Amino acid sequence: MKRGAWYTVAAALAAVVVVMIGRAMADGDAAWSGVRAGVAIGVAVQVVGFWVLSVWALPTRPVLAHGAGMMTRLLVVGCVALLWLPRTGLPAAPTLLSLVGVFFLTMLVEPVALKIGAPQAGVASGRSGPVTTSTRR
Repeated sequence: MKRGAWYTVAAALAAVVVVMIGRAMADGDAAWSGVRAGVAIGVAVQVVGFWVLSVWALPTRPVLAHGAGMMTRLLVVGCVALLWLPRTGLPAAPTLLSLVGVFFLTMLVEPVALKIGAPQAGVASGRSGPVTTSTRR
């Protein structure tokens, strides 16, 4: 739970950064709406995806959770670009740039979040030192 809470705070901070940059660069109300929509979708996908994959479903398999998260992000960007944007009429560039910006910033903090509360090597098996093997012939 601690890693999920930490990641949620980090995702919120990433959203603030992207919103500030997007607000400074957006010229017009339509572009600003696109920035807000991209940030909202990005934060929702990242936080829900992290909680589902890394906290609940696969907490002991971080590489598998990260790979599934990568596929989810790719699918979301494709669906937003090809299916959702044409129906909403929002400008593509601000929406997709803010979406990918949130994905990028939260991916940078993901490895740190995965180390928080991770089980230590050897603790689950009851061993306290490094695991070694020997071969007798």
